[in-house]
Amino acid sequence: MEKYYKIWQQRYKDIYFLGYVSVDQIPAYYSMGDIFINYSYAAEGFGLTPIEAIACGTPVICSALPAFKEVLQDHAIYVPPRNPSLLAKEIIKLIKNEEKRLQMVQ
Repeated sequence: MEKYYKIWQQRYKDIYFLGYVSVDQIPAYYSMGDIFINYSYAAEGFGLTPIEAIACGTPVICSALPAFKEVLQDHAIYVPPRNPSLLAKEIIKLIKNEEKRLQMVQ
């Protein structure tokens, strides 16, 4: 990962490799984001990261998979797997709509 980071760092000035983040620091990092994205192509078990992001006040966009829909309900925006153009559109829409972002984490 560090190899890719060095390549990305030359192209994009706003990407940072944090390395290890202690458990007590994680909420601060979730809170820094405007949107948390958990996008996967495969059916998989449910992880806690989307719930943690919402608990820290960060809205979630994730794959339209049954596990996410069951747990997150109306607190996330769902995008079908293997549709990166729709994912990009949903990210842009949410970035432009602060009221929606605030509503999603209440």
